[in-house]
Amino acid sequence: MDILGLSFDPKTVILISLSALLPIIGRYRRFTRWLRLELNLLYLVLPWTVIVFAFGQSPLDYGLGLGDWRRGLAFTLIVGGAVAVGGAWAARRPDLCAYYGRGAVGAGSILAESAGALLGWEFFFRGFLLFGLGQLYGADAIWLQAVPFALAHLGKPWLEALLAFPGAVISGYIAWTTGSFWYPFLIHGAQMSAVLWAARRDQR
Repeated sequence: MDILGLSFDPKTVILISLSALLPIIGRYRRFTRWLRLELNLLYLVLPWTVIVFAFGQSPLDYGLGLGDWRRGLAFTLIVGGAVAVGGAWAARRPDLCAYYGRGAVGAGSILAESAGALLGWEFFFRGFLLFGLGQLYGADAIWLQAVPFALAHLGKPWLEALLAFPGAVISGYIAWTTGSFWYPFLIHGAQMSAVLWAARRDQR
């Protein structure tokens, strides 16, 4: 791809451009009344479309399969348990309570809310970006995908924003070594569910 006399790799241009633009669009623009649906269209369906029609590949090449499920299960149980406990503890902070304290308190509702919020989000960063950049730059993609993920947390409670970068590196490592985005999704889901439960329990 030649632009203004310079030669660029087209996949790099697409991946980096979307990593910058989609989080901005997701935060500032609303096209429907259904936020979770909209975010999954943005972060899941659109990347799938790019993978199939622009890259000519299968979504399975981007971490959609189960990969090394034994390692993934171990990561999910150990890391997921740790971040769930940490999230429940951190959610007692006033800023996190204020940010996450409103909403349903039932276990089923919280799990559904977490899954709806994170499915596309995790695929975009730990699937589309990680494995797309990984095809070009190898394991360095773990660090590359962590940057837009961390920046997408600006405006959230400071502790959450601060931990977003190391959390993204750890999640990227798990996805890379297992070959699947599903395990970071489950881990992040455990953390978010614990935060919502703890923050809303204290608001009742």
